[in-house]
Amino acid sequence: MKLLKDFRLLLIISLNMGILSIALGFLSGNNKLLFILSVLAAVGFVITGAIFYAKLTNLFHELEELHTFVEEAAAERTFIHRPPMGQVEAVNAVKKHILTILSGATDIMAEKLEKEAQLEIKEREAALARELQKVNARLSAQVTRTRLLLEVVKQMVGNLELPALLDSITRTVSEILGYREFAILLCTQEGNLRVVSCYGMNERIKGIEFHPREGVSFETVRTGKPIYIPDTHKEPRYLFYKGIIKDRGSLLSLPIIAGDTVVGVMNFHSSKVDAFTEEDIETLVGLGTLTGIAIQNAHLFEKLRELSSVDDLTGVFNRRVVMERLREEISKGAEKDTPVSVLMIDFDNFKKVNDDYGHLVGDAVLKECVQAIRSALRQTDIMGRYGGDEFLVVMPGTNEKGASSVADRIKSAVSSLVVKSENYEVTGLSVTIAQRTYRPSQVSDVDTILRDIDTMLIRMKKET
Repeated sequence: MKLLKDFRLLLIISLNMGILSIALGFLSGNNKLLFILSVLAAVGFVITGAIFYAKLTNLFHELEELHTFVEEAAAERTFIHRPPMGQVEAVNAVKKHILTILSGATDIMAEKLEKEAQLEIKEREAALARELQKVNARLSAQVTRTRLLLEVVKQMVGNLELPALLDSITRTVSEILGYREFAILLCTQEGNLRVVSCYGMNERIKGIEFHPREGVSFETVRTGKPIYIPDTHKEPRYLFYKGIIKDRGSLLSLPIIAGDTVVGVMNFHSSKVDAFTEEDIETLVGLGTLTGIAIQNAHLFEKLRELSSVDDLTGVFNRRVVMERLREEISKGAEKDTPVSVLMIDFDNFKKVNDDYGHLVGDAVLKECVQAIRSALRQTDIMGRYGGDEFLVVMPGTNEKGASSVADRIKSAVSSLVVKSENYEVTGLSVTIAQRTYRPSQVSDVDTILRDIDTMLIRMKKET
């Protein structure tokens, strides 16, 4: 009877589990599938418990009869060790019923656990699919940005002159990357920041200079790090390009770094507030680095070209470059119908300086003389070393009178020059200057011009 009470307790537990399953179903909220599964589980527990209890009640009735029979047989000392066949079959039947009930309960629990496991697997697979989709989107965007940056690099590589390079950067950033408002500012020798190029903005900002510690751009130069301003109207450091730009929006200011030096700033603008995403910033930071490398290459190219075009001793153009410039100015004069004057300068008795003082002193005197001549020239005049102590001066847009005035200033500057040191003092220097002015209709061949003026200089030297 105690065992029967225990099984009744088991029934109560099954009922409680059913109630608990229903409660879990209500607590599941909007998850309809979980709610349905909880109700089914509750019904399963109740039905299973009821069947189990009915079967066990019948079993215990039969066991009670068997127990009574055994006690009576023991009292009459007719106890037998083996119950009658009918009772054995009854016991086996009970065992079979119990096993059937347990098997059914196990199947129900296994099915429930399997459904829960499948649901959990599906949820994990869905979460993994969503995460993979995000990763794929990020990778795809990164590949696209890399491809665009490579295209920008291809455009930059072909331009080694700074003006052409800036035009290329402006064009490729707008056409390939799709940014429609930006400006490029470069550091000047005076330490300021000058707007050298812009796109999609008021052209009046070109040439504007910012002084140290003035505005957001200089803060970018000082820190060497990007500065993002989601709303320019809320940023007191933003100067709206000295008041020329008045629109509200967002600003991304990026340093242009060449080697370890910040050489400028790229400012990207948008009329929208908080318009730049993390992907935009990542892409444009890479662009700023590439631009710095390109600008550094342009500066190196300019220095190399300068070295290859300048006379080592005197610092003026060499023969090749001054002849090229003469050819250019003749062509421009023909287009504009303006004259071009040419001076060929030869130092008088300069060989005597070398003979008396040596070539080192002669070189020093020649450098001083060239500086004196350059001081007498105008800003538009072009001077080059033609050979030895002969120099050529090209004067665009200059007539005979203007050329004569320059020639007189040169003679005066050289004659008044005194070159001295502790060991020597050279005075009494003079030059002979051949002067010709050419009209576009007269001549267009540089070789003819040079032959003409060289002949004139030889004749003048013989006459003196």
